[in-house]
Amino acid sequence: MIRTAAWTMALVGLGLSAMGCGGSKRTLVPVTGTVMYNNAAVEGATVTFSSAGITAFDTTDAEGKFSLRTRAGDGAEPGKYTVTVTKVTQAPPVAAVGADPSPGTASVPDPEGNRADALTSAAGQEVEVLLPAIYASMIQTPLRDYEVKAEGTNDFLLELSDDAAPAAELPAGHAPATTGT
Repeated sequence: MIRTAAWTMALVGLGLSAMGCGGSKRTLVPVTGTVMYNNAAVEGATVTFSSAGITAFDTTDAEGKFSLRTRAGDGAEPGKYTVTVTKVTQAPPVAAVGADPSPGTASVPDPEGNRADALTSAAGQEVEVLLPAIYASMIQTPLRDYEVKAEGTNDFLLELSDDAAPAAELPAGHAPATTGT
């Protein structure tokens, strides 16, 4: 019985290694870019390129520039990606529902006119969203089909605006223009 289990484990291990599971090293290529919002560079935005379980990310500098990285290292794997861009900042605390705000607090009325909490972070802190929410949604972002190429330069200009259409509203077959040099 023990001998059969050992053989089974050995065969499973050989099968996994033959399929390339486990120790395979992914190829990462440099990916850079710039985030602009209403024609101005965006500092402190989180840029995320996502595709089929692959995620590469960075935070923009004062000139809106980013250089992607993954947990495996600098760069991203070649392929097509959906891009999200977010920027939030801590906001003043929100008053309790139905309470009048005291000095230094913010309040957000709910549809019935009561005061309701604003967006909160995982840590329970109030946050203010500084870019259009459409760019933070994997479903709605119009930043789709950005191709990271195995060879050449992958430099993208991400131009955000207040009047962007959600991906669901883009005409069939339409992909936003990308700048890759």
